[in-house]
Amino acid sequence: MLAWNCGSVPEIIDPGITDFIVTNEEEAVQAIQRAPELDGRQIRKVFERSFTAHIMAEAHVKVSEGVRGMS
Repeated sequence: MLAWNCGSVPEIIDPGITDFIVTNEEEAVQAIQRAPELDGRQIRKVFERSFTAHIMAEAHVKVSEGVRGMS
């Protein structure tokens, strides 16, 4: 429900929709208090649009094809 703002977090989190991105402990406490605002159905829709096995496999194939095309 919350993630620290580092690494790939900004690329995979939809702030206020699926999770909250925080940079310090105060923001983390506030995010935890806001967790009930998140809609489980909306979180599932975002997940299915981006992270199902089928979607991830398609993305990996596209990346692999792009890498091979660069050789």
